Amino acid sequence: MNILSYRGPSTAGGVSSALARIIETCADGNQRWWYMDGCSMETRESAGSAPISVNKLPQAVIDGHYSYCNSFIWPILHDLPEHATYNERDRVLYQIFNTRFARQILRSGTLKSDLCFVNDYQLALATGLIARSQAMKIILFWHVPWPTSVSAEHAPHIAAIAEGLLGARRLGFHTEEYALNFLNFVEEHLPGYAVDTESMSIVNRRDPSRVTELTALPLGLDFRFWAQTAIESSPVHKDLDVREKIPCRFVLSVDRADYTKAVMERLNAIDTFFEQNPHRLGETTFVQVCQPTRTGLPAFDKYWEKCRKRAEQINARWRSHMQEAGRHRTLDSNPRWQPISWLDKPVPPKVLAWLYSKADSMLINPVRDGLNLTAKEFAVCSSKGSLILSPGAGVWHEIGNNTVPLPSLDAEVMAGQIEAALKMPLGERTERLQKMKAIIRANTLKTWWRKFEAGTRSDQVVVSFPRRPAANQAESGELLLLRGSAG
Repeated sequence: MNILSYRGPSTAGGVSSALARIIETCADGNQRWWYMDGCSMETRESAGSAPISVNKLPQAVIDGHYSYCNSFIWPILHDLPEHATYNERDRVLYQIFNTRFARQILRSGTLKSDLCFVNDYQLALATGLIARSQAMKIILFWHVPWPTSVSAEHAPHIAAIAEGLLGARRLGFHTEEYALNFLNFVEEHLPGYAVDTESMSIVNRRDPSRVTELTALPLGLDFRFWAQTAIESSPVHKDLDVREKIPCRFVLSVDRADYTKAVMERLNAIDTFFEQNPHRLGETTFVQVCQPTRTGLPAFDKYWEKCRKRAEQINARWRSHMQEAGRHRTLDSNPRWQPISWLDKPVPPKVLAWLYSKADSMLINPVRDGLNLTAKEFAVCSSKGSLILSPGAGVWHEIGNNTVPLPSLDAEVMAGQIEAALKMPLGERTERLQKMKAIIRANTLKTWWRKFEAGTRSDQVVVSFPRRPAANQAESGELLLLRGSAG
């Protein structure tokens, strides 16, 4: 099999790491990975083998592709069109990037087989181009959401991406919602294709032999890897010692400074949390493992700066408040305490596992997130923590029934749910974690890969779909429990 992805095995990120482990644990000696490293298209036979540079792309093409992916496609796919910036030149360069990538694959004499696994939106158009070769079979997994709606202004550009995806024989999504959104979009905007919602398939009207089968199969986690990493975990790695940042019990968040992750909403909720719970001052901190992302693009650079500035304001406010309130003794006994402790450097797996295992709670509150593997990693590594989760994360559809839900990103609602999670009895935390572990163990990375690669329907992972909690269900300080049948 040939694996085509934008990023290679040495790149940070949950999806890239997952692909690397797929090759390591599921490889049969017949894989080859194709990806970009800077301006160079590279290939290698395994995650640990030496890369071979096969092509160079002009820097202008790389930059335009990068801008189009992140300034336009990314916000549209996450149902956040207010953040989208369209640039026609970038669209053309995105097209050129995909064309050259596809051309290199088709001309290569080192392909391992006629089967290609394409990964994600950066290569959406390449999928359709490669599919024109009757000798190539393509399966593609879409790691980001498909939007619930697309405006008339943006629809033609997203339709081009959708048509590229329809070059795949099998198209995977994390959730049933994303798959249905895609079917609805194709039915509305691509008249050249016939949609069958019942069979979850799409037929090319011009060539009925070309059928794309859709499947909802959430990405699995390498359970054994994280369970073992938790056993070997350590707060220290080289010059990094996270204990210096954590002088007391803590609530953990791990993500990038991306508006889809709702980092600013989280910071506002932390501020409100201390307003509602002044007894937590000096005894609870919020650890943010959060780094800048998509650097060089103004929207993301500005968001990072705003988040850091807001965190500094919150720290200054509450340390000053404690001093003014005469709580010098509390600060003197715990001089390193901050409401927010920020780690803006990459954290290696063993240190991350230590943070997962020691956290009282983990807070994951995206507006929209394709899946969110950190939720699964936390559940595997923790033995005592509670998970606070937004239904905006795709992983909600697997484990949401066992979390403390965030029915809205309102600061008061979030603050109330954080306090409820911290007050949850240990026995209930343990019970919920055990249920999450069982779900995650049933859908390991290897299980996911074998089922997606094989395309079986009868034995796909069965997941429950918790109801999204309504915004009016939340009351400050009360724990929301989702009971009953899945919906």
